Amino acid sequence: MWGEVAVCLGEGDVVSGRGTHGTDFGAFVELEEGIEGLIHVSEISREKVEKPSDLLRAGETVTAAILHVDSSERRIGLSLKALKDKMEKAEVDKYVSSQEFTASNLGELIQAKMESRGEALPNKKEEE
Repeated sequence: MWGEVAVCLGEGDVVSGRGTHGTDFGAFVELEEGIEGLIHVSEISREKVEKPSDLLRAGETVTAAILHVDSSERRIGLSLKALKDKMEKAEVDKYVSSQEFTASNLGELIQAKMESRGEALPNKKEEE
């Protein structure tokens, strides 16, 4: 059974499970009966976490991104930070794709925004 699960899971996949117990170094999440992943304390939050049990409790449903799967060691590394990063990137990508940007760099983007507002662009010769 473990091998089948390990084949199906890959880095970046999003999984949900039930928190089982915490330790000083992280929290364990049961993904399926008999299969747990670990959210290391460094992968819980961008802020420093003193006690994982303060943020993750046994019995709670947890959704996280997979960092790595090691079938030989029967270990699955999970991350709340990676999931948050993935969600934020998706939001930015959605926003950017909804805009009509044709700029290839920040300067062109600023220029296009100013022009769309009818604002005059500074003339380099006038500034000197």
